[in-house]
Amino acid sequence: MFCGQCGKNLPDNVRFCQSCGRPTAPTPIPASFTNATAAAAPALSSFPAPGTASHHELVDSVASGPLRAAVAPARQKWSRHSIMSEQQNQSPTLATETVADSVSAPMYFAVSPLKLLVMSTCTLGLYEIYWYYKHWCSVKEREKSDIAPLGRAFFAFIFCYSLFKRIRATGQSHNIPRTIAPGPLAAGFILFSVLYKLPDPYWLLSFFAALFLVPVQMAANEINLATSPKHDRNSTFSKWNLVAVVYRRFMFCTRSSSYISSI
Repeated sequence: MFCGQCGKNLPDNVRFCQSCGRPTAPTPIPASFTNATAAAAPALSSFPAPGTASHHELVDSVASGPLRAAVAPARQKWSRHSIMSEQQNQSPTLATETVADSVSAPMYFAVSPLKLLVMSTCTLGLYEIYWYYKHWCSVKEREKSDIAPLGRAFFAFIFCYSLFKRIRATGQSHNIPRTIAPGPLAAGFILFSVLYKLPDPYWLLSFFAALFLVPVQMAANEINLATSPKHDRNSTFSKWNLVAVVYRRFMFCTRSSSYISSI
């Protein structure tokens, strides 16, 4: 506190000024000020807390006329910022869910008929084992069964009819217009596949076995297109496809040259 006569800064607990000796009695508070404070206390205690609906209504009522017009742009900008922040926080999750829903796994192994024929012919039927294996893997994953895809691929003579029948049943359940005849297609595949045991050059007829797989694959592709429109069509040749083609063609040329030299 300060001395009322000389203005010296004094400690709070002294009774006389150390400079001029004047008593430091506190200045009495006017009665009018005390009465005004007591009258305003109930009004201050009833003032709404910030953030409540009553507080917003009070602010809106006070901010009228020019003051309201000046505050409105700032409030609109803050509202847009809040909405954009919420959208940015939610957008990664929504984008992930959209991608997961739009790109689902196909029901059967996807490959173009042209690639199936080229790979089956150039690999001397080796690709057909891979073709059966991928189809049975799709069946096992979808049906949650305990079948052995690799075993069924190696013994395709026994299990090809079962696979063809499954594909036809799936197409019928999804109202696919294309249908296949599992019995004739399986019989044709088995018959031409065993022709590889014939002597040269009649064993080349076994290449026609892949033709009986084309209608089956076309039916599977239509099922995949109906159930998973954005799946990979698998119509291009990868580097491993080209390596397999080159190797098997080399083996074919070697066998052909030995046959020609024996004539």
